[in-house]
Amino acid sequence: MYTLHCGEINDAYDSPTLADSIAFMTDSSLRIQKAFVMSQLFPSSYSLMLTYSEPVNMQQATDKNSYILEPVGEIISIDSMSDRSVNLIINPDKPLRSIGREYYIVAKQITSRLGESLHPKGSSFTFLISTYWNDMFCYPQPWKTQESSMLTFAGVPNNATLIIRRVSGEIIATLKENNGAGGIMWDGILSDGTSIQSGVYLYSIDMGGKQQMHKFTVIRK
Repeated sequence: MYTLHCGEINDAYDSPTLADSIAFMTDSSLRIQKAFVMSQLFPSSYSLMLTYSEPVNMQQATDKNSYILEPVGEIISIDSMSDRSVNLIINPDKPLRSIGREYYIVAKQITSRLGESLHPKGSSFTFLISTYWNDMFCYPQPWKTQESSMLTFAGVPNNATLIIRRVSGEIIATLKENNGAGGIMWDGILSDGTSIQSGVYLYSIDMGGKQQMHKFTVIRK
């Protein structure tokens, strides 16, 4: 038998409450089963180090078909690191980059060594890849506005200001990265309120005095 005592306290309206106690017993026959989940993920451009909460069926966990990686990226092999950890190797020709949105990794048809299935709420992770000032790019390219309403600038450092220019150097739009995801989605509306037209344009950011200029193409019909 256990007893929980609670003294006099004030509620949210600063009104006093009476002291009270409650007696209870525990049931030692109940068995609390820990959920089998993906417990840790350490992402980088060329690998994903994944740890499970319990020893895992390694034949399943090292099968690249047991994982889905979105929206881009290709798992080419998987190394066993311990009875609970694996390292997913990413195709070096297609490294994971800051793309202005989150990546998503999900494990499917993987069981623990005791045969437990992954808990549905613990079978996936979302993650971001660190951004460096010279990783910037944009997509789709060329930007065909009739097929895609938005242009994404990716690899943009957090809180950076992105400047869009005509090839003559005239600044026509200024955008701000403010969500920490390393990207900016743009609808093509210029600073004067008009829509961007077909042509070649330049974009750049300034980080600590370093500036790198890129270009993109717009096709509007």
